[in-house]
Amino acid sequence: MRDEYQEIREVSWFEKIGSSCLGAILGVLLFLASFVLLVWNEGKLNVAAMAQSSVDISAIATPTAQQNQFVSITDKITTTTPLGDDRFLLPGPYVVVDRVVEMYAWDEERKTERQKHLGGSETEITRYTYQSRWTPNPENSSDFKYPQNHQNPPKAIPDQLFKVPTARVGRYTLDMPSFTRVSERRSSCQDPGSVAEWGYGGTIHLPPGGNLSLGAQNSRVDGKAQRTPNYIFQGTGTPQTPNIGDIRVCYGVLPTNTTVTVFGQLNQTQILPYIARQTPVYRVIPGTRAAAIAALKSEHTIWTWVFRAGGFLMMWFGLMLMGSPLSAFLDVIPWLGDVAEGITFISSFITAFVLSTVTILTAMLLQHPFALLLAISTTIAALLLLRRWRQRSV
Repeated sequence: MRDEYQEIREVSWFEKIGSSCLGAILGVLLFLASFVLLVWNEGKLNVAAMAQSSVDISAIATPTAQQNQFVSITDKITTTTPLGDDRFLLPGPYVVVDRVVEMYAWDEERKTERQKHLGGSETEITRYTYQSRWTPNPENSSDFKYPQNHQNPPKAIPDQLFKVPTARVGRYTLDMPSFTRVSERRSSCQDPGSVAEWGYGGTIHLPPGGNLSLGAQNSRVDGKAQRTPNYIFQGTGTPQTPNIGDIRVCYGVLPTNTTVTVFGQLNQTQILPYIARQTPVYRVIPGTRAAAIAALKSEHTIWTWVFRAGGFLMMWFGLMLMGSPLSAFLDVIPWLGDVAEGITFISSFITAFVLSTVTILTAMLLQHPFALLLAISTTIAALLLLRRWRQRSV
């Protein structure tokens, strides 16, 4: 389903200048916040580096000197308690069940075009498009511009993480209440892809392979629900032709007896969250220690570049907003305002690229004192050589 609406609004030159001045204030805040984000990003805790330096201990031998240290253990994860959910999944051999619920809902998209006029005024043409789609996070339809006939009901079943009360890796007990989220969560009940979670604290990584395959042996349905291999459908429509408010439920699981590597603090026969720089670090990752470290390195690299890109975009948009009052003022002659806007666009991009690069490199050096000393020494040596060369050439 797809609906479209259009709004036309006339904006005076004085309104544009006023809005651009408010935008410039926001731009200053974005510009300053970008430095904070970039510097923080380069100094954030690197869990992959911690994992690399962890003490690898046997899953069955009694530890002696590793108490209270940051350790890693690789073995099969086991539990004696079957696990399901309170809806469709029957209790089975799972340590973790991550329920993902998508709803067929309305989505609002808006696109604005501007037509400038001589004298500085302009015509804003805003098009609102409403299209129904499957989404794990349906929008609140009361915030829509045209909520009539585009009502999204509340999601009937929430997303939820289920965990067994106790689990072990080898001879060591895990602190299951400390695991509050999963990583590599399924991005959709139809898409086999997954999403890497960012953050610290207790995190269990789900194994690759997509959602749990559902059948009569591991799931239950009533007259209102239909089972497919990938998800449970519930609603007034059908899986092929859903109605607004219909839901589909799928599951990501960590099966019992999966070989995993756990990172945490050794405390007698328990593995607990390890506190590093006032931050808890506690991970369970399917696979060997080498594979787990590789996964953490990939995760750290991805999120480092995500935050770098975010800092750059904040700086770029902030600079463009700071330059918008000049463009609005020159819009009294439309082509002149377009030229100013183009110059602002290019110059702010170049400035943001240079400043963000310098900020990232400086922050990296500050986080590595030896590299900073080497950079300073190299710079001083280069200046001395340049000075000596100039003296000889005179």
